[in-house]
Amino acid sequence: MKAASLTLVKANPEVKCPDQPSVFSLKRLGSSMALCTLLGLTSCATIVSGPTQKIKITSTPVEANVTVKKLTVDQESVFWEGKTPAEVKFNRKESYLVKISNKGYKSVEVPVEYKSMNGWIWGNLFIGGLVGIIVDGVSGAGITLGPDPISVDLVK
Repeated sequence: MKAASLTLVKANPEVKCPDQPSVFSLKRLGSSMALCTLLGLTSCATIVSGPTQKIKITSTPVEANVTVKKLTVDQESVFWEGKTPAEVKFNRKESYLVKISNKGYKSVEVPVEYKSMNGWIWGNLFIGGLVGIIVDGVSGAGITLGPDPISVDLVK
């Protein structure tokens, strides 16, 4: 039998293998993932309510036309169109104008905007702290829009 020989080669620290991430980048990735998880778990309103709010829109008579416009500083843009009864998902950080109309009836416009602070934001006092309050504020989850629901009696 022939004995196997083993040759040791000294590694060159300046040469990196392109197929393998460095230990530094793995640590950075792990830290980033932990930070994202921590931020996501510490914002009560964001977890429970999210950045959107569903609002029911009803009218008498039913089957009225509904146009929802997103209000911005310099323009109005159509956000949603449909008929009553409806349930529309609004972004909590925006303001809207809901127009309800029907042939032979006077149109009604209802502004949808900041009404109050979302009660779930208080959970940050116990769990999320300042980080949770900031995340809820930035995501818009700390805001409750109103009126909710919207119910209109159209008049001839």
